Amino acid sequence: MQREVFRISNRAKHAVEVPLETAKELFGILNMDAVFNAAKHDNDNDKDAVEEDQASHSSAENAADTEPLKAEDLEYSDKVLDVVCHYAMLPRSDRTESIPRPLTQDLKRVVTAEEMELVTTAEKNDYLVDLLNCAMFLRFQQLTALCAAYMAMRIEEISKAAPDIMTGAQRIRDFMHMENEWTEEEMVHLKAEMDYAKSVDPNVY
Repeated sequence: MQREVFRISNRAKHAVEVPLETAKELFGILNMDAVFNAAKHDNDNDKDAVEEDQASHSSAENAADTEPLKAEDLEYSDKVLDVVCHYAMLPRSDRTESIPRPLTQDLKRVVTAEEMELVTTAEKNDYLVDLLNCAMFLRFQQLTALCAAYMAMRIEEISKAAPDIMTGAQRIRDFMHMENEWTEEEMVHLKAEMDYAKSVDPNVY
């Protein structure tokens, strides 16, 4: 009997597979109980609709015997999909179940060494933001929490290391892959306001 899997692929046709049982446990996107219950409720008073739904469900089950559940054509790199699959396949004990919010201690003391390596490597190779977005799309809560906690830590580090607030803001935008939506004229005025605030109270930021 063919192993049941959840297949994730991108536009380059690169695909990874996670055992369906594991995927259903970790990926909230596969939790369709509420949808099925709502559909059942809508059809309770319509016998013909119920029979049609049952026939469609049966056909879907037959198709599932030969074709896996899948999320296709995603806009994420091969590496992002590989990392998502790798993290999902780790032993349960190697994935941090819950990260405190707000985080009041060093993240390294909360998560495993392998998890820290995963997110630091993602930042170093410039796919951390995409990894977070992919985890959010799949509703992969553990990976979402890991990426979000690491990014919050790094944003604080970046802001504290910057020589001034304007430089810090730009470095954070670069880190988050965000465009600067301020016009050049607005930036001049904003810098003047920040400089004035700093002159009045050196500890304002």
